[in-house]
Amino acid sequence: MALTFLFCAIGGIAIGYFFVPVFRPNPVSAASATLNSNVRGWAWADTIGWISLSDQNTGSGVGTYGVNLDFSSGELTGFGLSEKAGWICFGSSCSVSECGGSVPASNRPYDVPYAAVVPSPYATGSLARNVHGWAKVCEQGDSGWISLNCSDPLPSVCGAYPYRVPFDMSTRQFTDTPAPGSPNNGTSFAWNGDSDGSGIGYVDFHLAYVQAAGESLPSAKNGF
Repeated sequence: MALTFLFCAIGGIAIGYFFVPVFRPNPVSAASATLNSNVRGWAWADTIGWISLSDQNTGSGVGTYGVNLDFSSGELTGFGLSEKAGWICFGSSCSVSECGGSVPASNRPYDVPYAAVVPSPYATGSLARNVHGWAKVCEQGDSGWISLNCSDPLPSVCGAYPYRVPFDMSTRQFTDTPAPGSPNNGTSFAWNGDSDGSGIGYVDFHLAYVQAAGESLPSAKNGF
């Protein structure tokens, strides 16, 4: 099914309650592809609940998995895990056979499985950057693509709804410097929607962050 982006006004994101999920094991061969992942924390979608972005999170479940931000290239790769939806791949990691498929019509370079912080963390410029590209719920086939920035689909859907996932270089969090926003202003939100009105909907990344080597940052997911 072709992926279509549907936008509507909503009252807000449901409040997330703390719990320790028990993830089912999954034999997908790509799960251990990012052994040195540096992204920690969680994403949240009303429809599928918590998405663990690292096996280092408390309550992350079994197995070896994680998402990595390459500070040189800016690329995001690897796998998150949802108790309800299974594996969520990021960027070029979605090219493996268990997750493969064709991204929706997109502006280059996002017309292939690719995700990145732009400009890359090592590049000079503003501390406020944005994630571009795609993640995917592997078990949902081509209905599972998650757009990380409204400017990437072709044509751009930012006029209808300006969602995006920012990256703050000063805090290394996937959110703006101000307090986390709401779907009404696009702060820290990605989107998945199908032409029949189904889909995951908004995915909130404001509890995700990059942990530098030797650091211990909070990974609690009850901050909504």
